[in-house]
Amino acid sequence: RNDQFRAVGPKSLRRRVRPKRPNRRLFLVIDDGTMQNPTQRVVVHAGPHKAASSSVQTLLVKYACAEAKKWFEEHDGNKPLAAFDNWDWPCFDSFPGTEKKHVEFIKQHKLMQGKDEELNARFEAKVRQALEAGKNVVVGSEVLDQITMKKEKEDRIISYLRRLFVPRIELENIRVAVNYRAPRVDQLISIYKQQVSVVARNKDMSMGNASFKKWMCTRNDRKLPSLPDLLKTQADPLGTAAVFRRHGFPVSVMDIRGGANEGLDVTHTVACEVLQVPCKDGKVLGAPEKVMRSNIKEVQEDKLDLSEEQKKEMDDVLRRMECRHYHLEKDDGVTLHHPESLFTYPCGEEDLAYGPEEAYDDLRRITGCWGKKAPIDESTTDPQFSVSGKKIVSQNSDTLPTLPDISSNKEKAPIEESTTDHKFSVLQQKIVAQDSATLLLLGMCMVTMIFYKARKARKGK
Repeated sequence: RNDQFRAVGPKSLRRRVRPKRPNRRLFLVIDDGTMQNPTQRVVVHAGPHKAASSSVQTLLVKYACAEAKKWFEEHDGNKPLAAFDNWDWPCFDSFPGTEKKHVEFIKQHKLMQGKDEELNARFEAKVRQALEAGKNVVVGSEVLDQITMKKEKEDRIISYLRRLFVPRIELENIRVAVNYRAPRVDQLISIYKQQVSVVARNKDMSMGNASFKKWMCTRNDRKLPSLPDLLKTQADPLGTAAVFRRHGFPVSVMDIRGGANEGLDVTHTVACEVLQVPCKDGKVLGAPEKVMRSNIKEVQEDKLDLSEEQKKEMDDVLRRMECRHYHLEKDDGVTLHHPESLFTYPCGEEDLAYGPEEAYDDLRRITGCWGKKAPIDESTTDPQFSVSGKKIVSQNSDTLPTLPDISSNKEKAPIEESTTDHKFSVLQQKIVAQDSATLLLLGMCMVTMIFYKARKARKGK
């Protein structure tokens, strides 16, 4: 059966090795002596956040991680499923103790960032052990949606995955699965709920109790990732798929709503259609009827201060942002699962350049924030400041100005230039006074330090 194998490595190493029974697969030995099985597969579930990723990973960990199988059988009465016998989710013996979160591959960033060499070594040993046993391997984490953040993170994630699986597994057999949630605005709202719940756990009730508008309009909050970054990563599943595809990985995009309208749940769709485990009627054979749901966040309805019209506009903005990735629809390396909601926006030439920054401005405008595209008063000499009504505010400030009512056609009373100039000069005087006080304080500190050092020198003599 030599026609089944691709010639790899020098001729002296091209030999078949008979594995131990009962695994009757054939292997190749390649350049570095690594065993390669042409039939083995790897699936990487790459999130994104708030798109049923935790539910998918819970199912996979529960039935494909050996340590988790034992624990869930003892505590929850869940019996192992034969459907996952050929799959392994590498996890640690301490499940579900102090390292429970590390079961989810690189959930806590440590593996991805390479900060914990011992943890990396243990995980790589687990992966190597599973592959040498002839198992298919599945791993996953929402953190992988950070691959679209910047080039440094992209290189780090890709190099880590290659180190784990290549050349033992051919790249064409390493498939990346990405969930796609629609309507798109529903994922954005779930991201908001997740963000404010995290801040609330940290006892910061100023943002932990924030409404959607306050969350959207607050800029440069150190306790929360910036909204432009969230739009680049968590809210851009097709962007995640595009990056992995650019590096040669086959990609599966799971349309959650499309599957749901056919009576399918994404947790089982990933297992049945991507892992290709035995299934019946779209569900894993032997799995409980109750569908697993994990990491669901709730928020008071009055905090979600959005009308249906605003939600629709936001959904259009997020769909328009995906026009840059519409080339994936014709890519042979991309498999679309139940694509009801995918690639439905009527993209034009101008939409191909519409990215997260433009979407950020439009989302803030729809919410009612003072966005970047808001008009700036011509009389203001400093671009950092703008005049709005009776307030003069910094563009970088989190304080929102009183915006004029643009929905009304009534003429507004013009702002007198003398009044505007006076207010602006008063503001400049306040800034100068604050700077003077700061300089005075720094000068006092320097004098104190000089005096202290001189005194210490005298004592030394």
